Parts: sequence; C-alpha cells; structure tokens
Amino acid sequence: MINSMFVNGCILLVLVLIFCFIRKKASKKYAKRLSIFVGILIILSLVYPLDRVFVSFSTPEDAFYYVEPKNEILTIVEGEASDLVISDNTEVGTLLTLLKKSGSRWKLYQYQDFDTVKLILKDDISIVIYHYKKSSDYYYYIYNTEFSKMTISDNQNTDFKMIEQEGYLGKQYAYCGYVNGYDSSYELTVDGSHVIPFQEGE
Repeated sequence: MINSMFVNGCILLVLVLIFCFIRKKASKKYAKRLSIFVGILIILSLVYPLDRVFVSFSTPEDAFYYVEPKNEILTIVEGEASDLVISDNTEVGTLLTLLKKSGSRWKLYQYQDFDTVKLILKDDISIVIYHYKKSSDYYYYIYNTEFSKMTISDNQNTDFKMIEQEGYLGKQYAYCGYVNGYDSSYELTVDGSHVIPFQEGE
C-alpha cells in the first residue's frame, strides 16, 4: 500500500519540477520570487504534510488505512462533515481517527481543525468529546474503567454504538455516538444518571 511519506515526496517532486520549468521561462525578477515561494513551500511540507491538502479517498476505510495500515477498524461513526473511525492498535489499544468529508470523498484531517475536550464524570466513567471546528459535528466517546457495560442515551435519540474488545484484564466496553450541534439543552444519560452539559472549552 502506498504510504504517506511516498505520496508527499511525489507531490513535492512534481512541484519542484513545475518550479524548474516556470523558472526557465520567467524573468529574473519573477524567478527570484518563485524561488522564495517554493523554498517556503518545501520547509512547510516538512512540518505540514502536503497529502492532507491534495489527496482524497473514495471511502473512509481507504483514507484510514492510508495512514494506519496495520490497524483493525472496529466501527465508523458517520457525521455530516466528517467521520470518526475507531480502530484497534496492537501497541496502543483503541485509536480514534477523524476524517474530513469533501463532497463524496474523504480527506485526512488537519490537526488545527479539531478540538478535543475530556471530562471525567466519575471515578470509573470518562467521556471524550471531539468537535470538528468547521461544522456542527460532535463525537462522544464514553468508556468505563471497570470494564462493565453501560446504558447510554441522550435527548437527541443518538444511536450510541457499543465497542467490545478483549483487553489484558478481560472484556472492555466503550460507546461512541455522533451529535449534530451542542448547546446547554443537550442532556446525556449514563446508567440512568443525567450528565450536566458543559460549555465548549471547559
């Protein structure tokens, strides 16, 4: 499978070749400006992968396996402008990966596009909320450190998917769901107890 480093190298090579061709045709004044621009682009590409701008995929699975080829997808939670892929990694355990939708295709996420907020509700229950900043997409990931099943619901009739995995200490259970929009009227219920909503950024 083609990996990210190879694709980024190819994109950079094409840009350099285009630069060399244009530089030969351009005047000295514009050639110098172009050289500065390409130099900045090369430096940025070392920090910010170019494939996140230019590469898209026909399915969320293809996009995910492009960056995580060794992981096993457990489930995919669909949003309006993005998807959340939950996978199993043999080294780090459960991995959550966000993908952006671009029309009928999927693109790799950009780190600055997403917010992550973590709130510990009880000693044994934790909730992680992911927000795609450019949309009203919110994803809830709820897990229990006591490795017991839970009953999860909210006032938006969200379909929370249960993920069951075999861990070192036995079966582990987590729940994930997509919520379109978030405000103070949102209510989440875990095992019959209402969770008080909190404002974004707290």
